[in-house]
Amino acid sequence: MARRRAQQALTRTAEAYLDFARTGHAVYDAMFSRSTSLHFAAADTPPQLTAAVGELREVVELLDDGGDIDTLTEVVFAALHGLAPLRHGGRLRLDHDADRIRMFVRQFAA
Repeated sequence: MARRRAQQALTRTAEAYLDFARTGHAVYDAMFSRSTSLHFAAADTPPQLTAAVGELREVVELLDDGGDIDTLTEVVFAALHGLAPLRHGGRLRLDHDADRIRMFVRQFAA
């Protein structure tokens, strides 16, 4: 039951993240690709950024792999973040989004 809940939550999160990257590409690009003076994972990280990462961390906690949840959260974010610009840039097959999400979830929620 817990594993199924983790898979469903991770699937919804991945779909939402990649949908936002696809439909709001200019905003996504400004948020994740442009240079910034903001510090991430630091004492002076703005609370809005900390809260956003916290949302993803809550989903990752459901995976409960017994390891470092913060590092796993970074790896999950990095994997999603890698998929988004590659797809947008035409470097991934456009008709395989659902397959990639299923594989992503299978790897992280195994």
